[in-house]
Amino acid sequence: MHINRKHDARRGLPPALLVSLGVILIAGMSFGGALLWQRADDAASVREEEARPAMVVVSPVQSGEADLPNLGGNLPFQQVVSTLSEQMDEPPLSEPASGLFAVDWQVPASAPVEASYFYDAVFLGDTLATGLTAHRLVNRNSVFATIGALPQEGVALLEDSAGLGEKGKVYLMFGMDSRSLETEDFFSGYQSLIAAVRGQHPAAAIYIVSIPPVTAYVGADHPGITGARVAELNAAIARLAGENRLHFLNVFEGLAGPDGSLPAHASRDGLHLSAEYHFILFDYIKSHTVGG
Repeated sequence: MHINRKHDARRGLPPALLVSLGVILIAGMSFGGALLWQRADDAASVREEEARPAMVVVSPVQSGEADLPNLGGNLPFQQVVSTLSEQMDEPPLSEPASGLFAVDWQVPASAPVEASYFYDAVFLGDTLATGLTAHRLVNRNSVFATIGALPQEGVALLEDSAGLGEKGKVYLMFGMDSRSLETEDFFSGYQSLIAAVRGQHPAAAIYIVSIPPVTAYVGADHPGITGARVAELNAAIARLAGENRLHFLNVFEGLAGPDGSLPAHASRDGLHLSAEYHFILFDYIKSHTVGG
């Protein structure tokens, strides 16, 4: 019996070894299961990615928007604004300027002004103007603007500002939220606002600000909004400036990239400016002024 017990002990495995083998086996099964689960999850992700529609980014050259669009017949945009210049009864406000979007009568570059220049200014506008206060670029008490405002609604904003008294400078910043308006409605609404501003601020220098560019990909998320539409409305603003002897601030040229579009990093949605580009916008305004 004693000999048999020795023989059984030799044939059996020590308990500690059995425990170790069990731990190794369980660990191996767990690792294998996790690996299989990860591979299955990766395969599902690949299938999901393949099923998702591919995003195609069309460059301005591919879409035909690298050149400025045709407006009113077969004349390219630059010819349109040049024709407007020739039709003016009075000389332009400034020397001829150059740029992706430029007219002869836009305000030329000048030495940047100090904050005090805007102490007697009032800003009327839409989303673009609200950005001036959102980023604390100007005194919020001098800005009367509403997100989504159209030029036709500018008269009401002007009336809201009446308590400030007569001002020496008035900045009109409409158009960013007017892209769905017919150009004629946009023009006539702005014309009425200009007449009202002149009635309330007869001695003021009136600046009318162009619409910023949009990114090349904006149409993917906002159908109907294109660089061509922005250029069409900017042509209307330029014409308003020329016909009414206003100071045209061409912020478009200060914000557009070489292709005439807003750089992709300058906007999260292709429409609205980032904080950085609001500062660039205001730097342009400060460095394009008239008078003191």
